[in-house]
Amino acid sequence: MGLDPVFDPASEYNTRSDRWRVRESRLRHRFIRLGNARLATGVAFAVMAGFAFGPRTLNAWWLLLPVGIFIALAVALSRVTRQRAFAARAIGYYDQRLTRLAETSAWIGKGAAGERFADPSHVYSDDLDVFGRGSLFELLSSARTGAGEQMLASWLLSPASREAALERQEAVRELRERLDLREEIAFLGEEVQSSADLEKFDAWGAAPPIRFARILRPLAFVLSMAAVATLIAFFARALPIFPFAILFLCNIGLLSALRKRVSTISRAEMSAADLRIFSLLLARLEAESFQSPLLARLRSDISAGGVPASRCIARITRWLDLLDSSDHVVLRILQPVLLWEEQAAMGLEQARQSAGAALGVWVRAVAQFEALSAFASLAFERPSWTFPELASASDPFFEAEALQHPLLTPQACVPNDVHLTGGLHLFIVSGSNMSGKS
Repeated sequence: MGLDPVFDPASEYNTRSDRWRVRESRLRHRFIRLGNARLATGVAFAVMAGFAFGPRTLNAWWLLLPVGIFIALAVALSRVTRQRAFAARAIGYYDQRLTRLAETSAWIGKGAAGERFADPSHVYSDDLDVFGRGSLFELLSSARTGAGEQMLASWLLSPASREAALERQEAVRELRERLDLREEIAFLGEEVQSSADLEKFDAWGAAPPIRFARILRPLAFVLSMAAVATLIAFFARALPIFPFAILFLCNIGLLSALRKRVSTISRAEMSAADLRIFSLLLARLEAESFQSPLLARLRSDISAGGVPASRCIARITRWLDLLDSSDHVVLRILQPVLLWEEQAAMGLEQARQSAGAALGVWVRAVAQFEALSAFASLAFERPSWTFPELASASDPFFEAEALQHPLLTPQACVPNDVHLTGGLHLFIVSGSNMSGKS
């Protein structure tokens, strides 16, 4: 069944790209104005300081005025800089989409090639250029996560049941024209991706719990705060060293008691960078509603349990950030006083246990959505392409009209009609259409 485009892809992408270019131009002019204003403020401060500390014809308190203006301008300039970077990302995104629309090979080498998923022993992967430079995967993939790439690769490598394929088709139809959703997801956060795969999330979320007595977290917090307070009081000559020494020894004892469990948590192969983008993606999907059964089911998967999945993962991410920061040299020196790593490890473990096996479910939901979104983008950009009609007949058959390789340009491709039914079970295509494809 062919796709009747609601939008002209090139026209829509050009309109959105132009809108972002106008915004970037305005931000660039604002950046220049703010920069000039900040420079003028600095010059004014220097002149006023000369009058204040030279002939003393100006009260020094007036210097607070240019200082305040300078700080306000610096904050505004920082905000404009971030907005300009965001606009530049948007322009780059639509330039890349427009390159994919052109009937040329200009898109090759500008996306994820997916070589890590290539299997030389696979029955069709190499022959059909599923992975590698200029591959079907590179044409398709727009995933922000390694799990999403892995899901897309698994769909390209393995056949789906008729029911699953029809569900995916319906979901792709629903997502096809949701350009705003795809745009927002493409621009979420920084230009970073999570490289962690599905098995890594499954294993980490379902790992056996590491037990801590309930009293240990508040005890560690109280001991660390008391140690800091008595250390400050000692340097301020308000207390002798004895109270701090007692607390220091207590902290050392707690460090020894928790060392093995904290070390196990710290060695876990999970980073905040792997989870941060998932929190953003989940938060965006939680704000969306869907009609197709597959998308509605994915939306339901990330809502089970009452607490939003994005909030749970954001909490885990914050604790991972705190645990990673414990490697800082200053925190290492103050570790017996602050108990930083121990408190972060216990907080992380509690957050991980709260998510449990649901972590893998949430990540798989995001991965499936990213794979569906990749196909939806292709469906929008190739309105003349068709969804295959999957018949339920008991006798297998394959019929196609004007079938052509998806990676060849129309100028280089010779379409073929293919009919495999009845007694015909083999069809050989040769010539320029398969040049370099076998």
